Amino acid sequence: MVTTTAPADDTASPATRRLFGWWVAAITAIAAVAVGRGIGTSLWGDETITASTVSRSFTDTVAVLGNADGGFAGYSLFMNRWVALGGTSEFWLRLPSLLAVLGTIVLAAVLGRWLAGPVAGIVAAVLLALHLQLTSNYALEARPYALTVLAVTAVAALLYRSSSRGFTTRTLVAIGVLVAVAISLHTLSVVAVAAMVLWLISATKATTWNRSLAVTASVMVVIDAAVLLVMVSLAARFTDLQMWLTQPTIGEVFVYSRMVAGVPALGFLLASVGVFAAAGARRWTALRVGSTDLWTLVLWAVGPLVVLTVGGWLYKPMLTLRYVLSSAVAWALLAGVAVAVAWELIAGRKVGRIVFACGLAAIAVVAGSLSPVAKIEDPRGAAEWIAHDYQPGDAIIYSPSWCEPAVRWYLSESPDSAVLPDGGPVNLAAGEKSARDADSFWTPSRPDLVGLVKSSGIDGEFERLVAGRARIWLVSIPAREDEGWDPIPEVGVPLGRALSSSWTDARSKDFGAMKVTLYTRPSR
Repeated sequence: MVTTTAPADDTASPATRRLFGWWVAAITAIAAVAVGRGIGTSLWGDETITASTVSRSFTDTVAVLGNADGGFAGYSLFMNRWVALGGTSEFWLRLPSLLAVLGTIVLAAVLGRWLAGPVAGIVAAVLLALHLQLTSNYALEARPYALTVLAVTAVAALLYRSSSRGFTTRTLVAIGVLVAVAISLHTLSVVAVAAMVLWLISATKATTWNRSLAVTASVMVVIDAAVLLVMVSLAARFTDLQMWLTQPTIGEVFVYSRMVAGVPALGFLLASVGVFAAAGARRWTALRVGSTDLWTLVLWAVGPLVVLTVGGWLYKPMLTLRYVLSSAVAWALLAGVAVAVAWELIAGRKVGRIVFACGLAAIAVVAGSLSPVAKIEDPRGAAEWIAHDYQPGDAIIYSPSWCEPAVRWYLSESPDSAVLPDGGPVNLAAGEKSARDADSFWTPSRPDLVGLVKSSGIDGEFERLVAGRARIWLVSIPAREDEGWDPIPEVGVPLGRALSSSWTDARSKDFGAMKVTLYTRPSR
């Protein structure tokens, strides 16, 4: 029989709730300080695309969504208003993501407490604070993924609360709005929301329906369906932007599962299972969580990954870690529930509880992360290095062409941090329009160069392009030049190869995955 339970903290004393609140506040504060140290580091390529897109006028940002990937249109429009308030510094661009992850930690703690008591909530908060991907990485990323996780978690909390109490007009509106927000932030979040269908069914059954509630529910369903339709249409127009994705093997799917769950959460689950086994089957009566709740958490934990994997087999590859990131919350909650049950199973055994707690602490210390993850490239450092030695008349080539927005942002585009705001090296591949004029992420390449690359090759045109130039900068990402992902016509790679084969390498420097090389014209 499928069952759900009333929130486990309904009978908790005020003192217990206050202590729980202090624990969660401390965990969240530690995560904020530990991870927030990296908030001012250089944006990387994807983040500079965010910065460029949202720093334009509102109408121009809308225009970009019509010409490029609109799969997170809601995020771009929100961030456009956000930067209008506080500018485009790294701190300000990333602050919404950091706040979203901190909010997720708090919400998950509350949901864990509702599910299985304070221990479950505190464990869930600890696991999310230590999560290598969610907190150490995406909390410091000016992209929509952290905010999407927060919105999905908020939907989960409201659906769980309603599963035993029924819907009210207020909760119906709140859930409907949050679902629309989640989908607008990232289209594929609909898969995570759909995984909570059992809570939705329970809430529907628990509701005493009347005309007002039925009308409210119908309106919210129509709104959410309309948002989903718009977002799918925007995302489907530019699926070629996801051509870098490859269909994972079964082994890689398990690796994704481990990464989204987090090693600490898996360790906590295994340790708890050990306690269950030692306690014996009869002690499973300590499990007070309803089967509906457990199955919902399981569906949320593995459902999005399974759906995107199967979708890749049937359509196009669509699985990458950040698209299923909200499942990390479900894994943390499952581990929290398991630890709470194990903790009750060894009630009265002081030594057992000490050993169990020490084991969990060891897992957290060894497998957890409480520091920011370094970004894969440093375009700010690259731009500063170029600016330090820039001379009028210098030119620049980007190889591959799609890496251009990252350095462009820091060289000349950023209103707050551009190092050469009045100009800089001339982009040899650029056409007449800038990225902003073209409502694009990238500066469009010259049509004649694009035509040459597709037909006879660019070698004959190279000498004419570089005529009168004495120095040319090459910004490259060597590991990805032959990747085959061409979101825009690729002219940078052949230009870069012609340059490196015929000009003199004066000096170069690596900035993570990005490499900058200054080439000088060879002496005759």
